[in-house]
Amino acid sequence: MGRSSIDDWNRHLVRSQLVALDPPAAGSASDGNTTTEVFFFNTIYGDEFSEFVLGVALIRPAFGNPSAIREADIVINNQVSWNSYRGPQRQTVFDLRRVLSHELGHLLGFAHPDEAETAQEVKALMNSTVGDIEGLVADDIAAAIHLYGTPLVDPAITAGAVDQVVTVGDIVTFNIAVGGDTGPSESTIGLDLGWFFPDSLPETSRTTSSSSRTGPNYSSDLPKPTIAVNTRYLPPILTG
Repeated sequence: MGRSSIDDWNRHLVRSQLVALDPPAAGSASDGNTTTEVFFFNTIYGDEFSEFVLGVALIRPAFGNPSAIREADIVINNQVSWNSYRGPQRQTVFDLRRVLSHELGHLLGFAHPDEAETAQEVKALMNSTVGDIEGLVADDIAAAIHLYGTPLVDPAITAGAVDQVVTVGDIVTFNIAVGGDTGPSESTIGLDLGWFFPDSLPETSRTTSSSSRTGPNYSSDLPKPTIAVNTRYLPPILTG
């Protein structure tokens, strides 16, 4: 099931590919082990699922580099009924494939379009609530192509530093260009090419947030993981 969801995304990824490995032993998943794991459990590493949450993706930025992901565990709520099917979402049994595909979208860096700062009214599997969309649609595919649709180019220094004769205590400036782009001024002895990649993750990838259909959003500026949740569809209340 998970491999099928991975294949759905990989068809639209050029510079990166999701690769499925053999699953670990049951109960061996661990937070902070630098391995991305997908598993069923009744809590999110000790934190309770709300009654509306089907699964979460825990995005852990790399230490000192929020543009890189060191771990992105996906925890699926084992307290609800699961199956695999096509067609409209059923009221009491949820389709595992569409939820896994949604959470893998968070692993790739996609948020909920309907919960953006300016909410988007689009049909998308990546919307915050599970519904009748059973797989990737145009908006999801466009996002994948936008971030991963071109090959990753290795940085190439196109203008190197010029030799200088200096004395101790002098302030020295070296100018270089990578791929024709000149980097920002840096007062450091290290060379950081992070500025060369225009599609790196924003600083906000370090915040913690959660959402549900019935609750508020919370955020923090502390370097905690982003928690992206997929919420359960609430069926209508029938009266008679």
